[in-house]
Amino acid sequence: MHGKYIFLLVVFGLIGAYSCSTEIDVNAPYDSKTVVFGILEPEVDTQWVKITRTWLGEGNNFDAAMVRDSSEYPEGAFTGVVEEWIGNSIVQTYPLFDTLLENKSTDGIFYAPEHTAYYCLTPNGLNNDALYRINLDFTSKDDVEATADVVEVTPGSISFPPAISTFEISWATVAGVNTVYNNQTFEWNSSPNAKRYEASLDIYFTENVWADASHTELVESRPVVLNWFIGTRTTADINGGEQLSIDVNGEAFYRFLQSRLTADPMVTREFGIWDDEVQFSRAIDFVLTIANEELDTYLEINEPVTNIVQERPSYTHVTNGLGIWASRTQQSVDGVGISTGSLKALVEGEFTADLNFCSSNPFNEYSCD
Repeated sequence: MHGKYIFLLVVFGLIGAYSCSTEIDVNAPYDSKTVVFGILEPEVDTQWVKITRTWLGEGNNFDAAMVRDSSEYPEGAFTGVVEEWIGNSIVQTYPLFDTLLENKSTDGIFYAPEHTAYYCLTPNGLNNDALYRINLDFTSKDDVEATADVVEVTPGSISFPPAISTFEISWATVAGVNTVYNNQTFEWNSSPNAKRYEASLDIYFTENVWADASHTELVESRPVVLNWFIGTRTTADINGGEQLSIDVNGEAFYRFLQSRLTADPMVTREFGIWDDEVQFSRAIDFVLTIANEELDTYLEINEPVTNIVQERPSYTHVTNGLGIWASRTQQSVDGVGISTGSLKALVEGEFTADLNFCSSNPFNEYSCD
């Protein structure tokens, strides 16, 4: 009997000892990490990179996020350089400089609009045959580095639409009251070091706003470019030369315009931009945005979660840090027109007739003039 009482006293004593302390240090241990986000573009003369750090402080960290010093390094904390490597040798170095920008969105939880960004000057662009290593030499912590290859743009790799100065896409064929929507297959060959292709169409027209329903008094004329994303393709490898394609039905073209524009009797839309030199209305650019393998992996991991498992795997391409150091570029065929049947379906068709389109071609039967 006495043994039972002694056991209960010991148990209650242990409970009392633990219940006296309710403070938990959630901030220890903690190691601040360097965050690097840089996307090389081979054809530009300035390469930009964002370099920040993680933090964890006492109190509300949302408040700390509004303070620049929480995530930005103080001046002199490191020196940075981008090295151009061919084989095992450095053939050129590009020092990193810092600058103050004022273009950061004020809608988020972080400080804005001012922020520090870093850049290096590459007046001759980048070498497709080289690797580029960013190296951050810190005064009081381990150095941070990452290496990226460069996406090579192969001239003439887009086979459809062809790079012909007066090529027209036939979205629709109209015969009497019947409209047939045509499939178009956009085709290209992959380039070395390219893994992901995001294809889109830029559609050009001019919106004219009128003061009266008879369209005699012009109030405003404004250029418009609608970007239509049509799909993503990835390559089997990064060697180049792989044929890729995306099929687009003509009906989707008209439905896209219908979904993005509002019918207004006081607004007319002049489709395309008239090129007087070749007597042609240029209306569409076919654009490929191309990513290397590291950027493709980063984008794939950060795509919206659609399954029941909501956790994301972590990915970093940075030694002794977090983030991504990769490359991208763009390739396009610009200034494509549309066929007469396509224009007729645009002006009179079931999806876009009430949008008041007309043609920038002054010699066309659907001319705005």
